Amino acid sequence: MKNKKIFIALFVVLIVIILGITMYLIDINMMKNNKPVVFSTWGYDYAPPEINPEESNDFGIVKIKNGEINNETLIENFINSASIDSAEEQTLIIHEYTSEDKYVEKKLKFVPGTYSENVQKDGTTTLNTEDFEELYGYFVYTINNDETTAKIFNYKYLLKRNVEDGIVRLRFETSPYVFIEVVEFPIICSYSLGSSNYTNKFELNYQQRKDKELKTIIDKKENSEYEYSVHTLGGDVDFTIENDMVYTFEKALEEKVLTVEDILNQAKIDAKYGICYRGDYSDGGSTEFMYEDYTILKYSTLDGLKDLVIGYKGQIINEANKELNK
Repeated sequence: MKNKKIFIALFVVLIVIILGITMYLIDINMMKNNKPVVFSTWGYDYAPPEINPEESNDFGIVKIKNGEINNETLIENFINSASIDSAEEQTLIIHEYTSEDKYVEKKLKFVPGTYSENVQKDGTTTLNTEDFEELYGYFVYTINNDETTAKIFNYKYLLKRNVEDGIVRLRFETSPYVFIEVVEFPIICSYSLGSSNYTNKFELNYQQRKDKELKTIIDKKENSEYEYSVHTLGGDVDFTIENDMVYTFEKALEEKVLTVEDILNQAKIDAKYGICYRGDYSDGGSTEFMYEDYTILKYSTLDGLKDLVIGYKGQIINEANKELNK
């Protein structure tokens, strides 16, 4: 009986030694290949590398914790790719945390239509049908894999972001190009503007005048250094830039604190976040960015003229066209 107990004890010790050696060899191999150890560094001076998010199982998932978003670029890419030109199915996954370890999973799946298959090289379509639902594709919105939401058709509604009181909200809005009954969709997700990709290097200040005159700040014909002629319409403009420095429109451009492209790029960013409304025209490439208090117009003509006009709120392209062509 005594010999049997000794044998069992020796067997247990042997198993422990084998396990220890196995664990040691596993970690030595992990360190040799610059990977995180499984059990221990075994006294070696070794710092486990950070895990690349692209190698993580959570890569490709938007996480929102305490109102902060971890990767808004995934939303940006989804909005851009889930369009009538897309021929591939797209899925956006959002984990909106209700506590440290619990979340609601929301999925937006975009199912493409037949538009991209029927567009010719010259931009015209051979499809002669009134079935726009089949042509433009649709979205399916699910919460915790409970697919109860009806199809959201791409030709009727646009997936957009808008900002209110420092909060970005992702939701569907009625397309301005289709006259249909307005449907209020629930907010898909919301997060703080500060945790988003939004950037702004200046504040544009517009002071309305009583007149609606066009005033030229820079004339491209007289100063070929500039790509655009620059004007104000019915008001005066200045800019507040970092450190609360205030520049007149002319000074900001002359001292190259700002360029016309800076102003237009900021307007494009603001349009993506619903801070302003963007309207494009087929007159040669003109674009209007309509804010709450003013409008920025990039005026382009087919003969190559380029003007930047900042004027009163609302559509100003017709008035600007009259003034610029006097």
